[in-house]
Amino acid sequence: MNRTTTPIVLIVALALPLAAAGQESKRAPSTPAERKRVVEITHRLEKEPFGKGANDDRVWLMKWIDEVPDVTIRYCPGPLYDLVEGDVPDKALWVQSLFGMASLAIEKPAEAKDWVKAQVAGLQSALAAYQSAVKANPKAKLPAFERLLAKQKAGQLEEVVRQEMPACDPSYEENGPLPSDAI
Repeated sequence: MNRTTTPIVLIVALALPLAAAGQESKRAPSTPAERKRVVEITHRLEKEPFGKGANDDRVWLMKWIDEVPDVTIRYCPGPLYDLVEGDVPDKALWVQSLFGMASLAIEKPAEAKDWVKAQVAGLQSALAAYQSAVKANPKAKLPAFERLLAKQKAGQLEEVVRQEMPACDPSYEENGPLPSDAI
């Protein structure tokens, strides 16, 4: 991993959606080849999150997610959101959750319409990448991921999503903010 360009590449990748916010997409819908590439890259990054070409793959995926009009994901603050402010490897693991949701939208579009399943798919993809990173470097453990691994092992990821990501629930806005949001 090139230590000088990696932070720049990831910052650009993370900023793409923000730069285009409010702008209408001018590109055509995704192609079958692009959708296949999204799924392949997502699974490759789960196995080798910091392998050769991983940063370029992340930049391409973030740009594709931002621009493509026919595959959408909804990301809300949740158990991994603090990683956005962390080190570059932490951010790479955070964006993996976005890739997991995009892959679910491609592979199982009906399932991806369920906000809980979509967020769980994102967490599972990030957890897979995290486990691969820790396997390569056992000193790279992160408390947020260790807690989620325990929840995953106990079959409680859906519960985590429902409790810690209420703003992702489409009815959230209709029902108004939760009492804890006023604090």
